[in-house]
Amino acid sequence: KIQYDQPINAKVLIQSGGIKGNVTLTQHTRFEPTFLNFNLTTARGDIETRLVYSSSVAGYKIHELPISPSKLVEERQSHCLTTKFVFNPLKTDIGTIPDGLGTQDQYAIGDLSGKLLGHNNMTFLVSGQELNGGYWDTFLPLQGRYSVIHRALVIYKKTMFTSQEAATEPWICGSIVLYNRYLKYQKPMFTAQVLFRYPIVGRILFRQPLEEPWADTSVFIDYIVHADGSTLNNSASHRWAIHSSPPGKDFYSWQNRCLSANEVYNPYKVDVRASNPSDGCYLETISLCRLGDLSARHGTLEISGKKADSDKITRKFFVDPLLPLTGPYGILGKSFVMYDDFGPKARGERMACSM
Repeated sequence: KIQYDQPINAKVLIQSGGIKGNVTLTQHTRFEPTFLNFNLTTARGDIETRLVYSSSVAGYKIHELPISPSKLVEERQSHCLTTKFVFNPLKTDIGTIPDGLGTQDQYAIGDLSGKLLGHNNMTFLVSGQELNGGYWDTFLPLQGRYSVIHRALVIYKKTMFTSQEAATEPWICGSIVLYNRYLKYQKPMFTAQVLFRYPIVGRILFRQPLEEPWADTSVFIDYIVHADGSTLNNSASHRWAIHSSPPGKDFYSWQNRCLSANEVYNPYKVDVRASNPSDGCYLETISLCRLGDLSARHGTLEISGKKADSDKITRKFFVDPLLPLTGPYGILGKSFVMYDDFGPKARGERMACSM
């Protein structure tokens, strides 16, 4: 069925650190640039505080991860530090070209200051890093594998350390949230959750626009921790997949664990080789992938040995264009299976499963 491709609209609300306002993002199709509008000012709105804001701003960046909820952040830690680093999936060399002096492809996708600084006709109180008014960005997708939706916009400020060398640090941040056509209301989202309790403890969230199974699905790995007492070390290279059946009581079995989940979910009957079913499956060739084969598309996961390290080690965020939560091929009610290719042979390669 051919259907109309709706424009993607998103907004970031900022109301902290004495700064208020919003940043809007619109992309009409995946073949067009994203249009941004910065509408930020100080809470007081007077000329003195605006001068301080303009001279303090050191940059605008989009980071890899969403912001952690308040109750999960330590009292002395900034929320903005939970978003990890500047979003740079193409591994662009950062910092080699000054902001605003290169072409947009020479900066990281999340480096808004680098791509946009000085590229409109706005007049600023102070000649610095402030962005205000309208811009367009050909390397800021709101859909597809490099989408910035649900990630965090971080405003950096200038700071001075004891060495008297100028430096920058995250200051204020907000989440990039989908909005309706007129940017008035948030777009309704369908959210699914996977909880692991044995032999690992973890939470994975899936989010997709409500009643749009063809839209991108965001996959957020919140935390995954070893919980059976067998190890306190971190482990890596864990494959993960959606399987076709819900898990049975064998999820805690020491032999042939999680066999009740059956095989990797493959509703489109993609023809794969039995010896290597993930061969040729990448995000670039997603039509060659089984729908549930997530590790082939996004890479393997890590598991933390203790909860204190889980934020640094296990938190990840992915965008998948072929992972419907609802509809005839939705994954709701299926199994989420974690693999361990180096575990006991009696247990099998399946480490844990949940629904």
